[in-house]
Amino acid sequence: MSSPGPSGSERLVLAVSGKGGVGKSTLSALLIRVLSERGGGPL
Repeated sequence: MSSPGPSGSERLVLAVSGKGGVGKSTLSALLIRVLSERGGGPL
């Protein structure tokens, strides 16, 4: 069986939305940090 998750040819696209003051910037920064620590490519 193959492992789940994106292969080298697939892209992960995330969108964050919501009202002001609900933590969108904090969530985005944490996602960038986690993905870069996992060896993600360009952001």
